[in-house]
Amino acid sequence: SDVNGSYLPPSTKSTFSVPNDDVVNVTVNKDFVLPVKLNNADYALGAVTVHLTYDDNLVKVKDLKTAIPGMLYTVQDGWINVAWSDTEPLVIPTDGTLFTLIVEAITDINDYEDLFFVSSETQFADLYCKVLDDVYLSIDKVNAKLKSDISQLDGLYALDCYPNPVKNTLSINYTLPENGDVKLLIVNSLGNLVTTLVNAPQKSGDHKVKFTPDEYGLATGVYYCKIMVQGESSEFNDVVRVVFMK
Repeated sequence: SDVNGSYLPPSTKSTFSVPNDDVVNVTVNKDFVLPVKLNNADYALGAVTVHLTYDDNLVKVKDLKTAIPGMLYTVQDGWINVAWSDTEPLVIPTDGTLFTLIVEAITDINDYEDLFFVSSETQFADLYCKVLDDVYLSIDKVNAKLKSDISQLDGLYALDCYPNPVKNTLSINYTLPENGDVKLLIVNSLGNLVTTLVNAPQKSGDHKVKFTPDEYGLATGVYYCKIMVQGESSEFNDVVRVVFMK
């Protein structure tokens, strides 16, 4: 097992699609966070070696974030290589997130494509170096579209956060062109939920929500404001990168 993450698999290595039926809707040329999760967070893992490949003609992987100490990684030439090992079991967040990718779609992705594929060299082992066959990764599928491709009604949606960077209180303003079910979330740079600000049906019009990072004990850093709207005749999803500075 390549525990230092330095090995770059050749393009001829066999790969398999990463299973997941969930879809994230994003806008072309805007950053979004894509968590890479294990199918079960209860494993006592002693070593992890992950080799993922992706189509760099469709997406650009800008960075990798993880809350797991000692995890090594490289992102190069369409490959993501991750390695971790220890004599103590790996502590995985309860939602199963192993690491999170910061990604930008660079063109339309219209058919919920499988963008990421796992190499046959990917392995998970227990504390006794026994390879585990029932551990696998899960990554949401992606649907990306240009703003010029959205319908006239969708173009009336809006999400804005200010001041940004924020030191005290963030004002989140959004516009709904029709009634709809709204979810408004704050997540950290790993894609983990900080808080749900709105989760309710709302009427069309302008809406404003206040968010004070200090109330949640947040450290200085990058966070994301995410909105997901299921309208009467349309859908809207958007993400705004927010910098919190104490």
